Amino acid sequence: METFGIDRHGGRLSMTLAGHSDAVNSVAYTADGRIASGSRDGTVRIWDARTGDESTPPFVSGDGIVWSVAVSPTGNSIASGTDVGAVCIWSLDSPRQAPRRLTGHSRTVNSLAFSPDGLQIASASDDGTVRLWGAEMGQHLSAMSNHQAAVTAVAFSPNGQMLASGSRDETVRLWKLNRDTPTSLSVLDHDAVVSSVCFSPDNITLATGLWNSKIEIWEISTELKIKTLRGHSHMIRSVQFSSDGRLLVSASFDETVRLWYMYPDAGDTPSIVLRGHPSPFNSAMLSSDSNYVASGLEDGTIKIWDASSSQTETQPFEAHNGRVLSVAISADGTLIVSGSEDCTVRIWDAHTGQSKSPSLTGHTLAVCSVAISPDGQLIATASEDATVRLWHTATGDVAGKSLPGHGYKNEVIFSPDSRWLASGLGDGKICFWDVETQQPFEIGPLRDYDMISSIAFSPDGGCIAVGDSGGTVDLWRTDNGQLIRATLPWTEDFPLRFPIAFSPAGMHMVCGVSDMTCRIWVCATGQQIHTLDSHTGTITSVAYSPDGHLVGTGSEDSIVRLWDAATGGQLAMLHGHTQSVESIAFTPDNQFIVSGSDDCVIRVWDVETACSRSPDGFTDPVTVLESTGIHEGWLLGPNDELLLWIPEEYRAHIELPACRLLIATHRIRIAAQEEWHHGNDWMACWCGAPAV
Repeated sequence: METFGIDRHGGRLSMTLAGHSDAVNSVAYTADGRIASGSRDGTVRIWDARTGDESTPPFVSGDGIVWSVAVSPTGNSIASGTDVGAVCIWSLDSPRQAPRRLTGHSRTVNSLAFSPDGLQIASASDDGTVRLWGAEMGQHLSAMSNHQAAVTAVAFSPNGQMLASGSRDETVRLWKLNRDTPTSLSVLDHDAVVSSVCFSPDNITLATGLWNSKIEIWEISTELKIKTLRGHSHMIRSVQFSSDGRLLVSASFDETVRLWYMYPDAGDTPSIVLRGHPSPFNSAMLSSDSNYVASGLEDGTIKIWDASSSQTETQPFEAHNGRVLSVAISADGTLIVSGSEDCTVRIWDAHTGQSKSPSLTGHTLAVCSVAISPDGQLIATASEDATVRLWHTATGDVAGKSLPGHGYKNEVIFSPDSRWLASGLGDGKICFWDVETQQPFEIGPLRDYDMISSIAFSPDGGCIAVGDSGGTVDLWRTDNGQLIRATLPWTEDFPLRFPIAFSPAGMHMVCGVSDMTCRIWVCATGQQIHTLDSHTGTITSVAYSPDGHLVGTGSEDSIVRLWDAATGGQLAMLHGHTQSVESIAFTPDNQFIVSGSDDCVIRVWDVETACSRSPDGFTDPVTVLESTGIHEGWLLGPNDELLLWIPEEYRAHIELPACRLLIATHRIRIAAQEEWHHGNDWMACWCGAPAV
């Protein structure tokens, strides 16, 4: 196999520590260079960073999940914050000794920090308070409850004079540490939940990690934000300065750890990216000499990385780091727009797959629907954060303010004349917006639905089809909101709950049905004329080709299928995705169909190649894969014999003949020789057939 842009470890991964049975939430270095880790499995473990062995028996308090750990400056004790609100102090010199339990918090302890002199411990909790404790005796010293929501992070300044606390209320509070009660100095307002805080070693700046994937650097004396670091595509879980202040390390749910240079002329993009594991990072910590990074992952492992290596990492291609939930194609066929679970919207060159602009950021939860206006001027996006946004296609800039949505999942679609935007909302309502003024207006009133699953304008804009989760599909006039046709009929007891698409002439409509079939109806009469029946998973997306000859369907079975719209016969099965296909769209020239999937990949398929391919192709591994797909990691022969094993991390990224464009972090090419050896003679498969 040949790999292109694959996100290998770049020679930086030094060691993997396995022992926890659930996610590692927090890691910290001890004074003697060992690593402490706290896990969702309820244990705290101490590891030898040189051998990878556990140096003590696991610490178990019985208080449930360990969300945070902190090591005292002297290195003789470790504190853990637990699910029930208790703070446990363990002696590293006497690992079998029961911990001191500090009680006072009523909910989860999210973050802990020892003061630089080791005399105090600060704890931050979901109960909205920050508490100070005496580290030696465990006595409660004070409680600060000025935050309006859960406190997620806490840190002492290196000089011990200040404390910073970050919260779900999107603020950071700075506290002056007096001998008696700490006093509030100032509030730093943010535009997202603050998940982590850290002071620079010189006490001049403060780094804050946010849920919207940004890291902000603040000057403490002026309380001004002086830099925003961008590069992550998902929430930041931890930030930490190196001991000399030259580096900042960040861990994110986007499955990367990033190192940023902090000297004045450094840019706002990461200098080193540590990646290579399909698992989110919860925590990252630099060793005291800044040569290594220890990171805790959701998969229960701890990765130790060489941060000093000068090796050049093979850079992955630009792509989404989360499930691709929606794709759309511009009317001129030059652009692909995609929305993802990673909270971003991206614009791609439809011919090359290259990114046309930086990712569009602003949504704080998954982007579940995207649409391009027919005139190509605007992009509309809907998110699980209950907002709808408009963007200028040419620049990627936001067009006006976000529009309100409701509920969990929204759908958006432009009218054919680009004048209106319709949004189907998770709470069962449909909103119409004047695109120019961005003001709402009413059509109808349309009735309230259970939860809107799909909306579609007819090609002439004269009616709109609405489908909901209760199995209803209605057609409404757009000029007066009158009902044209109520729920379309079907013969089985399966509700019509998923996608809807009109034929280009507006005479027919295809709908996905929860029995894993699609039905084609005549719009004027409601007569069902075809049932498209072959998928083995729920239908997630449907589309007509612009010439009306083809219907495309995407499904949770990971397959895209092409059908003859006139006869309902299946023309092609497109194997390649490894997880649910969430969205499909035809290009205006009818030549390609684009699919976005839960495997984080966008594929552009050549329709003619796919429809002309023989289903019995067995000439090389690639034709086998394209004809039959992967079965539990294997390519299978015509008699289900095992032909080729594909490593899991490669499966979603294999280039195929019918797939003319692959937009993914990396690409894999199966390089087969002219004579492909397969069968029971494994020695011949390995060595090749003997020369004649």
